[in-house]
Amino acid sequence: HKDHVTLPDIMMPIGKWDDLSWQDNKDLVARSFEKIGLRDEAESLLNHQHKGPGQPFWNEFESRILKNLTGLTQPRLSVHEMGHALHYTLANHNFNDNPQLAETVSIFAESLMMEELKKQANTPQKKMALLSDELNADMQYVGQVEKLIFERNAYAFAEQHPEQTVPVEALWQNAGKGMLGESIDPS
Repeated sequence: HKDHVTLPDIMMPIGKWDDLSWQDNKDLVARSFEKIGLRDEAESLLNHQHKGPGQPFWNEFESRILKNLTGLTQPRLSVHEMGHALHYTLANHNFNDNPQLAETVSIFAESLMMEELKKQANTPQKKMALLSDELNADMQYVGQVEKLIFERNAYAFAEQHPEQTVPVEALWQNAGKGMLGESIDPS
């Protein structure tokens, strides 16, 4: 029924995953980064033992947002934000705050977590929840790219036509269609 699918349909996670304790969540984050040799650095940030540039970033997200999340959103966002914190730490104040690069690092970190969780998906319900959450995350990334395309096109239009009003709605619709094709209604 692809002619009837809309973004809200696609971005609705399905299934249930047992809620992880905060300690289980932290262990999952550390195990995810073990695959690329960064478990010690991640644990140092998780346990507030590191004093580098990534620690304030992690502290802010941990206390304000991450501990309050449930389901798969908590580990996915925790690994994502830990990706940013490790990026800051490893760059050691030479961080280039390029949003595309920063998000690429954290999206890669999420893929490490998904591989780790696939080992724990021992029921059809958990597998469905995991796949649904992964699809939800992928659609959010498509949305981020869509926003970057829209922004680039809006600035280009404004430069090329300084006397005209930027056609915001048309540019937004076109950015969505360029990413998702005609089968999804970007509105």
